Amino acid sequence: MKRQIQQIVMGIMQTSGSADFIPALVVSAAPLRIKIKDNEKLILEDEQLILSDTVAEKTLVSGDSVMLGQLQGGQQFFVIDKIAR
Repeated sequence: MKRQIQQIVMGIMQTSGSADFIPALVVSAAPLRIKIKDNEKLILEDEQLILSDTVAEKTLVSGDSVMLGQLQGGQQFFVIDKIAR
């Protein structure tokens, strides 16, 4: 059973590719705008962002650090959580 689960997981990982985790900074809370830390020019707008339940329950303010996951195709980003300092 353990071997079968390992094979299934390995198959999924090989077909789905790797995920990109990206540190970012909240530029504005309303409307939500987030700047990717390594790219000063790229600011993600509210329509490009999907919030986790954890993030949706928190109050994000300008200057907060967050971790993003880039979805397939690179046009949408999943806001995973707020980064504690």
